Amino acid sequence: MIVHRYSEYHEPEKPPFTVEDVIKAITEMMMRASMSFQEALQHLMRQGLSFRSFLQINGLDELIDKLVSQLEELKQKERERWDVNSLVEKKSKETQALQDELSKLLKQAKAGDAEGMLRQMLKDKNLYGLYKLKWMLTRKLGDKQAGKVEDQLEKLTRALEPLLSVQDLAKQQAFTGEEPISLPQALSLKERLEAIDQLMADLRTALENGDLESVNQKALEQMLGQAAAQAFGDKKDEIMSQFEQAMEGTGLVERDEDGLFKLTPGAARKLGEYFLSSVFSLLKSDGVGKHAATLAGEGAVETVSTRPLQYGDSITHIDMSGTFMNALVREGPGFPIKVRYDDFMVHETKGAARTAVVMMLDMSGSMARFGRFYNARKIAMALDALIRSQYPDDRLHFVGFYTMAKRYQIGDILNLQPKPVTFGGSTVRLRLDMSQPNALKGKRVPEYFTNIQKGLELSRLLLANEDTTNKSIIMITDGAPTAYYEGSFLNLCYPPDDRTFAVTLREVEKCTQDKIVISTFMMASDWDFGYHGEGEFLSKLVKLNKGRVFYPKPDSLTQYVMVDFLSEKRKLLQI
Repeated sequence: MIVHRYSEYHEPEKPPFTVEDVIKAITEMMMRASMSFQEALQHLMRQGLSFRSFLQINGLDELIDKLVSQLEELKQKERERWDVNSLVEKKSKETQALQDELSKLLKQAKAGDAEGMLRQMLKDKNLYGLYKLKWMLTRKLGDKQAGKVEDQLEKLTRALEPLLSVQDLAKQQAFTGEEPISLPQALSLKERLEAIDQLMADLRTALENGDLESVNQKALEQMLGQAAAQAFGDKKDEIMSQFEQAMEGTGLVERDEDGLFKLTPGAARKLGEYFLSSVFSLLKSDGVGKHAATLAGEGAVETVSTRPLQYGDSITHIDMSGTFMNALVREGPGFPIKVRYDDFMVHETKGAARTAVVMMLDMSGSMARFGRFYNARKIAMALDALIRSQYPDDRLHFVGFYTMAKRYQIGDILNLQPKPVTFGGSTVRLRLDMSQPNALKGKRVPEYFTNIQKGLELSRLLLANEDTTNKSIIMITDGAPTAYYEGSFLNLCYPPDDRTFAVTLREVEKCTQDKIVISTFMMASDWDFGYHGEGEFLSKLVKLNKGRVFYPKPDSLTQYVMVDFLSEKRKLLQI
């Protein structure tokens, strides 16, 4: 007979975090500290990554318990072998004799309270105090007396230091052995036992926190032999292999041509969705959210409003229930239902205003300060996620500009970094001919300058290929242009001069002629902005282009950009 027993259902315990949480933490480190995925992973592991919290690890507990037990046995053998207590007693008598001789010299020299100070320092095991006493007596006593006292004090200090070490050893370990041990042997034994204790602590930490990298396998081999070290190494490799497979299984991580991990474009999109949700949670209090168009027209998204069918309407938008209701009202109940042309109703749809946007990211050296580039990357990924989810017909391109300018894909954004400053000095004036492919071979071209002109030119060319009239550039920067091209010559100018501004503004005019609106988000602080005519440059940019300029702090950049994008998008949909 089969008997079924039922009990209350308890949901199985979930791990405190997942592999995806680990990857999210790594990407956060990458963005904040401008490091590679591999560097961030190694740093996280050194801090202690608890693999047992999210991996099914078999045999690690048993292996570490076995290794710790073997190390305990090693310590016990040493305790049962050596007679450290007799050494302590012998050295204590020798030190006491040196102390008595020093006390005698201090009395003869009439050194005042120096003898009482000596006793107190020895009681407190204050070696630093003995050195201080030596300096005080040198100044107080005559040369002849001071010489004898100093010599004896030096002998006492040299004897006391190793004595304190072996006293600590005897106190920490309960020695029961009978084999005599010398002072050098005792000091070496102390180091060995401390190394064993550290290794045991590292093994326990590896079990609790997953910090496998902190275990010194060389020390393990020296203490327990090659087999023990090999067993631990094999288990670590097994865990790392399992972890790597789990990471690749998420679809967020892949290996590059060198076998190193990197994030997939899908990871960047997922992180962008996370940033997008966090941005909207901040905007919620301001009443900014997903918009709805107020004017109707041919489009892809249905609304609840309906209207009579008109010539040219798509039959895919027919409201069947509304059509049949019109026929029933006109003809009355009964079958078959006779439908006439004027019974047909269609759903109204939102007007579709397709846009093409280029986000220009300043990658100059100063963008590394105050979290500027970190927040610029966040909004880049959040805007990409918004367009993919809400405006799939829109196009978003990314252009990074520094001394040069380059187009990037969303999967590249996480790995972008501001260019490091490589030149010193307060003034730079360079003119480089870029026409010959090998002209700059062997020369280092500083990349940390700000070439807004080249960034705008590349953005304009990208937008020229888009078949929409709604084209815009979102430029995130923290300063005025300091680089520009004239023909084949690249000019680097710091501080920027009138020529730099004029050439850059010519490119602004070309964007304006192509009906491209430029929105500038200037993240410069008072220290970075206003000394070299940057304000006048921005005023001319706005006057030429009729665009907008915002001055957000780095941590509010995401809200500024998103509010501006949504408000402009709403205007386009209402035209």
